[in-house]
Amino acid sequence: MLILQVLVYAVLIGGIYALLASGVTLIFGVLEVVNVAQGAFLVFSAFVTWQIWVLTGIEPLLLIPVMGVMMGAIGWAIYRGMLVRVLPQGPGMTVLLMFGVALTFEGILNIVFGNTFKSVSPDYFPSSRDEP
Repeated sequence: MLILQVLVYAVLIGGIYALLASGVTLIFGVLEVVNVAQGAFLVFSAFVTWQIWVLTGIEPLLLIPVMGVMMGAIGWAIYRGMLVRVLPQGPGMTVLLMFGVALTFEGILNIVFGNTFKSVSPDYFPSSRDEP
């Protein structure tokens, strides 16, 4: 039974990595922007999802469309506010800009949420339930 859980977990984590890689590839292919802040955006959306779950008790899977719209709006704002200005200078400048965005997001997350482990354990996982 344990090996089955490990295999399912490995497939799920691999799916997340594949989605991140396809997002980076899509962004570079369409916009010619090397987005090194993709991971910081993922962690940001995970923390916001966790915070909404703690405050309201809303199922985290139901928050996927909400977080998609929110992250799309943040991405659009970063593109219109910052990236448009450095795009003519080439991909090197976009890498530097997005690296700075990633560092900024990570710093804000550390200030707001700290550096402690957080987990979501919905009601349908009673054997591993940890109260937040």
